[in-house]
Amino acid sequence: MAWATHTCIVSWDKKSIWGPGYSLSDINAVAVSPSERTLITGEDDGCIRMFRYPAVGDEMQSLVFPGHSSAIQGIVFSHDERYVLSVGGYDLCIFQWRHIITDPQDRPHASRHSAGPLGMRAD
Repeated sequence: MAWATHTCIVSWDKKSIWGPGYSLSDINAVAVSPSERTLITGEDDGCIRMFRYPAVGDEMQSLVFPGHSSAIQGIVFSHDERYVLSVGGYDLCIFQWRHIITDPQDRPHASRHSAGPLGMRAD
């Protein structure tokens, strides 16, 4: 069976999203891109973290994007993967981020554990 979305925080394909010292309650929301190449998390500190998907390596690296002034309560990719929407808690904000995917050939030495050719910016 194939699921339409991947929003469950705890699953084998997301086992490496918790850094040292994290607890299960530090990550409030996750989303996987429709192409299943990118995983994003919304966290208590108001930051979005972006990983390659699946995030199962022992030394997974991520890119961190600060923005919200309080915990992120929800996060989702647009159907065409061009945007990410994040919803804050006490800051009462909805942010739209541009999801930037560069050509994988631009980074020939990126390991499978690196965040790789991914990026975002607030629009």
